[in-house]
Formats: sequence, C-alpha cells, structure tokens
Amino acid sequence: MNRAKVLITRTQSEGEAFFAGHLEVIEPIYYPVFEIVPKYDARQIHDILSRLDSYHWILFTSRNTVRIFMDILHDHNKRLPKTANIATVGSRTAEAVQAHGHEVRLVPEREDARGLLAELPGIIGREETEVLLPQGEAAPTLLRDGLAQAGRHVTHCTLYKTCPADPQTLPKIDIDTIAWYVFTNPLSVKFFKDLGHELPGHCQIAAIGQPTAEALQANFRAPDYVPHKADGHDIVNKIRELL
Repeated sequence: MNRAKVLITRTQSEGEAFFAGHLEVIEPIYYPVFEIVPKYDARQIHDILSRLDSYHWILFTSRNTVRIFMDILHDHNKRLPKTANIATVGSRTAEAVQAHGHEVRLVPEREDARGLLAELPGIIGREETEVLLPQGEAAPTLLRDGLAQAGRHVTHCTLYKTCPADPQTLPKIDIDTIAWYVFTNPLSVKFFKDLGHELPGHCQIAAIGQPTAEALQANFRAPDYVPHKADGHDIVNKIRELL
C-alpha cells in the first residue's frame, strides 16, 4: 500500500513523535523552513536574573523560549523562584516547562496568545503586577500590550531570532505528490512561501493554532483542519482517520 506523504514544517527530532504508530500509512516529510538562533541582550538578561524573585508571573509562549531561558539559567547557576507563577501559551509549551521540574499554573483553553490574554488578567491578583515575558524577536506585541493595558508591568526580553533555512539543506519535494501539509506556526507559512512554493488545490492543509491558520488564510488559503488544541498529535490522528 502506498503511504500518504505528509509534509511538516519541523525537524525530524521535533516532529517524529507525532507520527509514531502511523508510519505504515503515512510517509512524513520533515521540512524545517527556519532555524532558531539565540540572540539576547546580555545586560538585560543580567538585570533580569538579578531580580528573578520580583516577578510574580513568568509567561512562556513557545518551547524555544523555554529551552533558551532554561539554558541561560543553567549557565548562570540560577533557578526559577518557587514563588513565581508560570503560564504558557499551550500544552506543549507547558510540557517543556514541566520537563525542567516546574509547575505550570495556567494553560489557556484557547492555546495561543489571545487565549492567554483572555484568561490571565482574571486570575492575576491585584498585588501581582510584575510579569516577565521572554519571546522570540519576531513575536507579536499582542500579549505584552494587552497586559500593559490591564495595568501590569511587563518586562519583555528577546531570546532568539528566527532565520530562514538554507534551501540546500531542505529535502527535495514534489508538491503535487504531497497529500497533507502541516504548518506549525505563522513564520513557517511565511518562510515556506518565501521559498517560492505554492499549495496545490488538491492537497489538504492543517495548522497548529489559530495564528497559523490566519497566516495560511493571508498567504495561501484557509486550512482544512485546525485542532482545538495546538497539538500535532491531534493533526496526525485526524489525517490517519481521513486516510
């Protein structure tokens, strides 16, 4: 039986867990259209680490921010204070935090920045005014602006930049033979389009998260499937079901 080709905009190490148990019917194509490069202001980081105990909430909006922030803490022999509340934009990011031994107090029902902004102000106490928000260089300002408008003092820091992948490092693909395309964030849509690709009308498209779905609508067309939770496992299960 021919396996259905499914392209996902992640590396094999990041995406192979999604396809475990489905390889007899799905042929995954790992197509990481960008790479994450740490980039931060050392002076700002030093200031943040010197007053970690002052932050009432620490917000993580991606697994990359968790990874790089935890690496920075390790390099400086620091740990997150037990007094800090942690919120994440989604369950996968929460898992990354928990893997480092920390509890996550809030994962919003809608797993994106809008969902976090909708739920977080309602559970932050009046005295909990200091919020630390580490993000990538290209992160939207929605979350920090919304929290500031809600009267919270937000310390925002950039931890990394996102660079397009060298096309020579990507696998050769025939877009007409791919049954499904899985886009994992808005930047993956942008960089995929920047490579000159189009999405054939006969293919199916899935998006992890509403911001990714909106990027697809703006650049190509609306996705055929967006899971309720921002979870690649859900998408692959849906593909398997439809196959």
